[in-house]
Amino acid sequence: MVEFLAPLQGVEWVIHRQFSSGNLVINERRDKMTFGGAQVDLPVLGVFEVVDGKITMWRDYCDLATITAQVSGS
Repeated sequence: MVEFLAPLQGVEWVIHRQFSSGNLVINERRDKMTFGGAQVDLPVLGVFEVVDGKITMWRDYCDLATITAQVSGS
């Protein structure tokens, strides 16, 4: 995670909806980042499994074309 965040000049995670069932947590959010001078506003769905209060699995689902278009200025 540190390597992913290192090139970012700023990042904000805005959670719109979140719910849990057992040890599964799902959130719908927007990741707002500044990357190489470009502003990226990315819709993301995150899925987490939590065991004994710790995240044991984390998956994020997003559209890579959304990032590419915003970074390239398209």
